[in-house]
Amino acid sequence: RIAQNKWRRISELESGNVQRMVANFKRIKGVVDDEGLQRYRAVRVEGLHELFRAGEDLREVLPRVVEANTDELKRLLDYEGSDLDTALGLFSLDCLQKSVEIANTWLLDISDDHVHETSLLADCYYRLAQFCYDGLEKQPLGETLNHERHLITSLLASMQFGSKPARQLFPVLLQLPNLQDGTLHRCFIDASSLVPEWMFLRWIPQLLSYVDFFQESFLESVLLRLAASYPMALYYPAKFAHGECTKRFPERTMGSFACRLMRVLEFPRLDRFVQELSQVVVP
Repeated sequence: RIAQNKWRRISELESGNVQRMVANFKRIKGVVDDEGLQRYRAVRVEGLHELFRAGEDLREVLPRVVEANTDELKRLLDYEGSDLDTALGLFSLDCLQKSVEIANTWLLDISDDHVHETSLLADCYYRLAQFCYDGLEKQPLGETLNHERHLITSLLASMQFGSKPARQLFPVLLQLPNLQDGTLHRCFIDASSLVPEWMFLRWIPQLLSYVDFFQESFLESVLLRLAASYPMALYYPAKFAHGECTKRFPERTMGSFACRLMRVLEFPRLDRFVQELSQVVVP
């Protein structure tokens, strides 16, 4: 039933017929709400994802259709206002959050197919993160806090379960306004503590570019874990960034975080080798 409705959704999206799209949205919603589907959790997750896609298709088409009758859609959404785009956005968010909840409860059950379950959960979290990331552009300036919080927690949770696409998207977190101003520091620290260190390896330069060595950093936990597990990967970029800071501001005192990080990366022989190598010039 889900596969049939998926085929219908794609066909009706190409036609741009809103009434047919709403009818298909209703059919998918009926499948997801079917009580007999409750014990088939993987199928229900797929149904929620398909319902999410159907809702997003409607969000894309409705602004282009002036004469569309949306009464049936409002009834399905249990919505009486006029801003259908907001209502569909909240509905999409709810679908993705429910899919995460279902996948999470499934993971808690004893099963032999543990790898499949974690990959499904990683995918659910990543879809939620991608939705929040895409939605940031539509949010009014100064009202992005909830979307940013959902983006941080869901993207890092997806990385926790090994998602490659989530790992690729990680640098966007460092640019979030509410993370840079400190509002979401605790949220990031708590969520990143569960992510394996190797997930951050390719983003070491980006991590260091957001570090102020003269004060505490929300990236302290991640960088200290990296230094403990992969010291050679962090050694040169961290030493270089630290050295540049001391050159630019020789009168300032390094913060306690910088001192802790440099202690972990202290290798006397390697330090001597790098120092001597810096004396070599091309003839």
